[in-house]
Amino acid sequence: MLCGPSGCGKTTLLNIISGIETLTSGSIGVASNKIAYVFQDDRLIPWKTALQNILFVMENPDSSIAKRILKTVELENFENIKPSKMSGGMRKRLNLARALVVKPQLVLMDEPFSSVDLKTKFSLMDFLKSLLRGEIESALIVSHDPEEAAV
Repeated sequence: MLCGPSGCGKTTLLNIISGIETLTSGSIGVASNKIAYVFQDDRLIPWKTALQNILFVMENPDSSIAKRILKTVELENFENIKPSKMSGGMRKRLNLARALVVKPQLVLMDEPFSSVDLKTKFSLMDFLKSLLRGEIESALIVSHDPEEAAV
């Protein structure tokens, strides 16, 4: 967990690690090129269903794998629903599913618990902890909330 106040460069660091931005001096070493990025804002395709959003990011689209990932993030009953019909927490989980389906060694997550109510926030935190014990090898999670960092 990388915690700090707004504007201190947390997202910039994630962008550099992911290759979106380049470093102006110094260096950062990352042991893997299998990196997935869960952005702070939704990056879902609004006209595609949950299942189609997963299939879109797969190198070799496979519905059975995509459906298994939807089950992992507890969205198996929503595969034909578009993001606009989902709650904030559901969209967050769908974004996470898109990251997981590429089988990354490192998942970068920018404020994954922002913009959701308190109950959903704690549910997502518990869910992420369980994924870190199985589906996700490593994660770098950015937050400006010290309470999130403590969990």
